[in-house]
Amino acid sequence: MQLQYMTKTQQNTVCAHLDRAKLKHTKARFAVLSVLLEARSPLTIEDIQRQLKVKVHTVTLYRMLKKFVESGIVYQTDLRTGKAYYEFQKEHHHHVTCTDCGLQEEVKTCVARLQNNAQKETKNFKNINTHSLEFFGVCNKCTSG
Repeated sequence: MQLQYMTKTQQNTVCAHLDRAKLKHTKARFAVLSVLLEARSPLTIEDIQRQLKVKVHTVTLYRMLKKFVESGIVYQTDLRTGKAYYEFQKEHHHHVTCTDCGLQEEVKTCVARLQNNAQKETKNFKNINTHSLEFFGVCNKCTSG
């Protein structure tokens, strides 16, 4: 599928992820993943819709993102705004979000060790498959202002 708004590298990346998740290659999926690949921070559904170069119905977009999250292509996070945020994570990371202005910054810190400890402590779970961790504080600009 040749899409003029995606580079060949992006197309190959999207194809590989869709193939691994056993999902069909559609223009809508390519368009959504293209937006997420280019994003510099997690996006809401509304953010994604505004940036799409093809028409994707809102219900279809929700279903598509749900599939992407379930298959591990996209990471969904909660940044305490009342909305879900989505991002294509090239490598595993978390975020620090300013509670005053909303500035977001990626951090490589991870709690994988804590996840392993939780796995050992639990009596009612065979597996812990994933975790969610976000940090909140006040950025330098808001602190000095």
